[in-house]
Amino acid sequence: MVYVLYTNIFIYQFLIKGYKMGTLTDKEIRNAKPKEKDYILNDGLGLFLKVTVDNKKLWQFRFSLNGKRFLTSFKSYPKVTLIEARKKTAEYLELINDDINPIEHFKSIKSIEDNKSKSIFENVFNEWLEYEKKRLAPPTFKTKKQIFISNVLPTLNKQHIKDITKNDLLDLIQHKEKTAPETASRLIGYLMDLWSYAISRDYCEINHLKNIDKKYILKKKRVTKNYSKITDTATFKELVNEIYNAENLFYSMKNLLKFSLHIPLRASNLVALKWTYIDFDKKLLTIPRDLMKVKNPNLNDFTLPLTDEVVEILQNQKELTNEYINNPEYVFIGFDFKGHIHRDSPTKALINLGFTKDKKQSLHSMRGSFKTILEENQEEHKASDKIIKSILDHTLDNKVGLAYSNKANYINAQKPLLKYWSGFIVGLLEND
Repeated sequence: MVYVLYTNIFIYQFLIKGYKMGTLTDKEIRNAKPKEKDYILNDGLGLFLKVTVDNKKLWQFRFSLNGKRFLTSFKSYPKVTLIEARKKTAEYLELINDDINPIEHFKSIKSIEDNKSKSIFENVFNEWLEYEKKRLAPPTFKTKKQIFISNVLPTLNKQHIKDITKNDLLDLIQHKEKTAPETASRLIGYLMDLWSYAISRDYCEINHLKNIDKKYILKKKRVTKNYSKITDTATFKELVNEIYNAENLFYSMKNLLKFSLHIPLRASNLVALKWTYIDFDKKLLTIPRDLMKVKNPNLNDFTLPLTDEVVEILQNQKELTNEYINNPEYVFIGFDFKGHIHRDSPTKALINLGFTKDKKQSLHSMRGSFKTILEENQEEHKASDKIIKSILDHTLDNKVGLAYSNKANYINAQKPLLKYWSGFIVGLLEND
């Protein structure tokens, strides 16, 4: 109400100076019909309505400032009413009276508002993601995107990027480190890159993580032997295809490596796997607890559900082995068709397939690849860290997960996750 009163007073000031405004009426505008040529209906003080040959009625405003003439539009009638067009004219005249070009003034305001909207974290992220999509291999891009969707967007999505603090980012990283240290380490680099992009687009001015060393953010790792492992999807895809398409591998070795992609057993359990541990009818694998690394007598035997892909691998292994030996004890029979494959042989086979140096992968590394890739894709499969740990037979909290007391519940939760994992692996296969 105050604004309307002020606007009316301002218009009145123009009227007493001899200017005329308000010559048009709504009825006159509604009744205006198109002619052979465009024509105008003046309302005064530079405001007029342009009626076009195709019956469009466009509000326009003409003014002079510092010896220059300008023309601008206030959109069309009746979307903008006569009263609204006059109010807009009053705003422009007030700015002109203060020697301000209204066209540039409102363009500047719109630019500021647009930049505010663009600088919301979710919008910056999506813009950066389009750039990353063009330069990254699809599997790598998918992994990077999923890490942000799972770990960053839920917290930062609606904040302006310039308002996000260093502590906000450190909290995200340290929270992720609790469940996935390697993903947390990778996230630091991703965040630095995103902030570098935002600075280049003037969405913010400070890259909080640029001069911070990872060792001061992440906890010091225990001094233990760490197995190199493939965790980026692009290289893991190479691994999957090399194993599935290997032509010079002993069939038993090839099936063992295929099996290890899907079921991440420890090397000692995998090479010594017996047919008596496999239940084809129930699609279950059961290994006696005393043969596992975690030998807590209160724990159930180690049991995992088998996916259709795994069952197919086992059936193929059984069929091929039966051509050479009746009723074999071990699933992955050795070269001499007597005992099982030696525990060091699968890693040597991986080296022969080219997985060494920068792409190093041992048989044991399959477990690390399984864990890290699944952690980075939790938004897709929805399984908890507890279920991932149970598949790896890692010691759980709360007295070893209450000794896996409810085995049925674990199996029911493991089934969809292992199905997702098998589907992920098969999805990486390239068709000939």
